[in-house]
Formats: sequence, C-alpha cells, structure tokens
Amino acid sequence: MRYIRTLWGLVILVLTLTLVPSISAQPGGLITYGSTLTAEISAAAPQTLFSFSGQAGDLVTVYAIGNSTGLQPTLTLLGPTGQLGFNNGDRLSPVSGDARITYRLQQPGQYNIVVGALNGAMGTYTITLQSQPAAVATPLGPEGATATFQPGSP
Repeated sequence: MRYIRTLWGLVILVLTLTLVPSISAQPGGLITYGSTLTAEISAAAPQTLFSFSGQAGDLVTVYAIGNSTGLQPTLTLLGPTGQLGFNNGDRLSPVSGDARITYRLQQPGQYNIVVGALNGAMGTYTITLQSQPAAVATPLGPEGATATFQPGSP
C-alpha cells in the first residue's frame, strides 16, 4: 500500500512538472491594462515574467507579437496562487509570429504572464495587455429580470 501511494505521488509530481510551466524567468516588471511594452528574449533570458493586478470577472486579452524574424512568442497566464490559467504556444500554426490569450479572471489578485518563444528563437517582441471590467447586472423590475451592462460599451 505504501508503495502505491509513493508511486502515485511520483506520478503527480512528474505530471505537475511537465504540465505547469517553469516560472524561472527574467522579470519584465509590472504591466497595466492598456499598456504595450517591448522586451527581448535571449539565450541568457529565454522567458520574461510580467505581473498585473486583476479583479474577478475581468476579461483580459494578452497579445504578443515577435518583432524579430523567426520569433514565435508563447504566452502562459498564471493565477494569483500560481495555478495555470491559460497557455498559448501557437504550436499548430508557428508561422503566425504572434500569440494571444483571452481569459476571464476567476479571482482577484496578482496575475503573471510568462512570455517565451518556440524552438529557442531569440529577439524582440511587443506585448499588450487589455481588459474589459466585469459586467454589472441591473434589476429591471419587480419580476427580478436583469440586464447586463458592459462598462465602456454603448
């Protein structure tokens, strides 16, 4: 029985290390909603970590485009507790030169974006972070019907 528990523990550890990306990345700093930054991927720093603060319900779009020939960015979004929120490596269409994540945040807190590149490519890239705040429900009448209002929309 002890052998089986140990084996399952090893299986879970291997799966965790395989499926959850390493966040040993150079710090890219703070990125805020509406910001566009340029950074570099190099042999010494193959990943960059950006942080932002988000609220539950925010619809976040992260977009990275390779500025250097052959640079295919990858994006990983990590939640406040380090859990994997979303990963986009564009592995099925590596000729596009960009990566995008659109994700509704599940909880408030500090989120991290890890930018890397496919096939060890190096060069500069541009990253943009955009957000739409959570929708607000407004009661319309005594029947309890509600309308959803998206701030910033007509």
